[in-house]
Amino acid sequence: MLTVFRPLEEFARFASHAWSDPLSDGWTDREGFMPRIDVKERADAYSIEVDLPGVDPAEVKVTLENSVLSISGERKREHQEKGTHQYRYERSYGSFCRSFELPNDVAPDKLTATSKNGVLTILVPKKAQSNKTISVQVSS
Repeated sequence: MLTVFRPLEEFARFASHAWSDPLSDGWTDREGFMPRIDVKERADAYSIEVDLPGVDPAEVKVTLENSVLSISGERKREHQEKGTHQYRYERSYGSFCRSFELPNDVAPDKLTATSKNGVLTILVPKKAQSNKTISVQVSS
């Protein structure tokens, strides 16, 4: 008996069963895209780093309103090339918005944002601290 080996069909069968996630069908995205964020405090500023691989920096909006910093945008799904078969989707796509309330010690007018290698870095400087000592007369 002769058995015909069809590698692409075998791979498709294997990929659809062996790698399937029990909570997901592997073909759709139920959670949407939510970028991971690191917030760090330095002596002179707060640094917010946002992982945005595959997102055009021109499509990212950073706003500051009433001491709430918001980062929004969209990671768009790439179009599938004709003649190719995609067996698994694990990357997330969609619109996102992350918001943070900033502490009172920031200088919002000096906020800067830069993007490099898919990471958006927002630097929020702190206000200059005055080391002025004030004497208060306490009466009894």
